[in-house]
Amino acid sequence: MAHAAPTPSIDDLMPMLEEALGAEARRSEKAGALHAFIDVLVRMEDPAKLAPALHALLERQGVDSLVDEQGVPVSIAVTRALLSLAYPHPLEVPPERLGALRQWELLVPAPPAGSMFATLLVATVFQGLCHLMSDDIRHLFQGLSVEALAGVVPAPHWTDGFVTFARFLERALPWTQFVGSVLAFLYATVIADTARERHRARQGFLWLGGLGLVMALMVPMGSYEVTGAIGAAVGALLTGLMLRLPQPGGSGPSGP
Repeated sequence: MAHAAPTPSIDDLMPMLEEALGAEARRSEKAGALHAFIDVLVRMEDPAKLAPALHALLERQGVDSLVDEQGVPVSIAVTRALLSLAYPHPLEVPPERLGALRQWELLVPAPPAGSMFATLLVATVFQGLCHLMSDDIRHLFQGLSVEALAGVVPAPHWTDGFVTFARFLERALPWTQFVGSVLAFLYATVIADTARERHRARQGFLWLGGLGLVMALMVPMGSYEVTGAIGAAVGALLTGLMLRLPQPGGSGPSGP
């Protein structure tokens, strides 16, 4: 007979925090598990019982240095949890914690624009050189006879649409990667000045790089074009990895 899963308890909060603080490895994973556990308790527990436990977490020394895999500090997650509780618990949040939350959500350090620009420039130049060196080899499609491939007889009509679509993708992919990189770079360096916008910019680069890799491997292209598309995709991925969410800073003094 299967045993029921243990019910989440407020008493587990502090031990989980102590375990994460004392861990030498996988600290970010343990911080993420603590965040998820807090979210469960917010939905299940009585706010009057949960609020003191959350305040105790904020007073624990070292809580500001503990950050999950998404770059969210534990102190920020706890402050958000307190603000989500019923009245009057949001009014009990210390002013320095409210200020730290506002600073973390609204103000982020400037992105590494120089490194991002250099990475994208190298990737773009590499892709351009690959296209210049391309020998424009004709694509070989299954289903065509030797005579059709040699140009002795015309290819069957069923290949017309596929060939046209493949050539369109081949020509559109590098321009799509270039324009997408330019727009994502401008958004990340000019517009994205909040943590949420920074996260969107990072996801945009990662999606651009991932889709670029998939398209480079799926679209029938010459070896030089494929190499160039992969280079541009890798450049977008590297640029996205540079846009990490801000680390905790100035989040108020820790308790004793």
